[in-house]
Amino acid sequence: MQQPPPYVPAGGAPPPAAMVTKVELSVSCEGLRDADVFSKSDPICVLFSLDGNRKHEIGRTERIDDTLNPKFQKQIVIDYHFEEVQKLEFAVFDIDENTNNINQGDFLGKMECTLGQIVSASNFKKPLDYNGKAYGTISVQCQEQGGLQKSVNMTLRGVKLDKKDWFDKLIRSKWLGLQILASLVVSATLACYPSASYYVLPLYIALLLLHLTKLGKSDPFLEFHRQLIDGSYALAHRTEFIKNTLNPSWKPMDINTRRLCDNNPDTTVKVL
Repeated sequence: MQQPPPYVPAGGAPPPAAMVTKVELSVSCEGLRDADVFSKSDPICVLFSLDGNRKHEIGRTERIDDTLNPKFQKQIVIDYHFEEVQKLEFAVFDIDENTNNINQGDFLGKMECTLGQIVSASNFKKPLDYNGKAYGTISVQCQEQGGLQKSVNMTLRGVKLDKKDWFDKLIRSKWLGLQILASLVVSATLACYPSASYYVLPLYIALLLLHLTKLGKSDPFLEFHRQLIDGSYALAHRTEFIKNTLNPSWKPMDINTRRLCDNNPDTTVKVL
């Protein structure tokens, strides 16, 4: 049977042998392992391509402090090759703020899949594998890069926001471990040298009260989430954190409408 001729577009040129387009991947996690002692993990997600026994880093998200349910704002850009199996690994690590070396961090879990699985789903979600056991989940959303490059400009501020519970903030603070250690040192010092109470104890109380006053107000920020086809939401933009205020004024924002609403003005956007 004679095969039909290949499709030729209006321009006259035959289609390319391999179709490639760039896509942007947004990543979020839930229920991560807590690798820190006195606070929560500081997770970062790294994307690798898998080729047999070899791994190649494609990109990574930003690191987020003190959370087991991160919603990463930085997207990872990757080439999507049509009709080609592209094996990927998403690995999550807890790293300190003074290093970008994942080998010095704590491994929190990984997920393997193909790029085709992500592209075909509006919200691809799987458990994270931690040493052979499921520990937390990871969700990946895909958006094709390109199209209209429009943006929306906003300047927002808040007035008389709710005050964050200072005790909860204290528990989540990285200073909690130092406060416990300082309490033990002060107690041991006073036990050995009771006369030191005249200057050691007042100094410790003053430093503790100073820290507690800094915990008395919120650190507000805003998140914009776009609605996906399945009704779930994906992070589109996050403002900066403003420390210790109930009346924040955020910097002017210039948000890409393709990322915010896929250039569809009727798309629901949730602001948190």
